[in-house]
Amino acid sequence: TRERLGRQKERIGVQRERLGVQRERLGRQKERIGKERIGVQRERLGRQKERIGPQRERLGVQRERLGRQKERIGVQRERLGRQKERIGPQRERGVQRERLGRQKERIVVQRERLGPQRERLGVQRERLGVQRERLGVQRERLGRQKERIGVQRERLGRQKERIGPQRERLGRERLGPQRELIGPQRERLGQQGERLGQQGERLGPQREQLGQLGERIGSRGNGSVAEGTDR
Repeated sequence: TRERLGRQKERIGVQRERLGVQRERLGRQKERIGKERIGVQRERLGRQKERIGPQRERLGVQRERLGRQKERIGVQRERLGRQKERIGPQRERGVQRERLGRQKERIVVQRERLGPQRERLGVQRERLGVQRERLGVQRERLGRQKERIGVQRERLGRQKERIGPQRERLGRERLGPQRELIGPQRERLGQQGERLGQQGERLGPQREQLGQLGERIGSRGNGSVAEGTDR
C-alpha cells in the first residue's frame, strides 16, 4: 500500500511537471503569437482543460483511495496493538506452564529416589517386627523366671517358718540329735539363696538389654511414623 501511494504521488508529480511545462509553452506561445492566434490557442487551452478535468477527477479518486487505505492501516495498527496486549498474558501463561512442567519432572525424580528408601524402611520394619517378637519371647521367659523365683521364695519362707520352732527346741537343748539334721538344712537353704542371688545377677543384664532394645524399637517406630506422616 505504501509503495502504491509513493508511485501514485510520483505520477501526480510528473503530471504536474508536465502541466507546468505546458503552461510555460502556452505563455511563450502567447508572446509569440499575435492576437489572431490567441483564439486558436484558447481553443487549444480549452481542449487541454477538458483533458485535464478527467485527470483531476482521477487524482481525486486516487486521493480518496489513499485516504481509505490510511484508515485501513490505522485500523490494522489498532488490531495489532490489541493482539500485543492479548499476547502478553498468554506469554506469562506459557512461562507458568513451563514452570509447572519442571516441577512435575522434579517430583518424578524425587519419587524415583524415594523408591529405594521406602524399600529400606520396609526391611527395617520387618526387622523391628522380628525384634519385637524376640522381646515378647524374652519377656515371657523373664515372667516365668520371676514366677519360679517367687515360688522358691515362698518355699524358703515356709522352711524358715518350720526352722523357727526347731531353733526354739534346740535352744532348750532337748533335742541334741536334731541339730545335726538342721545343719544340712541350713546349708541347703544357703545354697538355694546363693543360687537365687546368681539368677538375680543374671537377670539384671538381661533386663538392661531388654530396656535398651525397647528404647531402640520405640525410637525407630517413632522415626518411621514421623517419616510416614511427612509423606
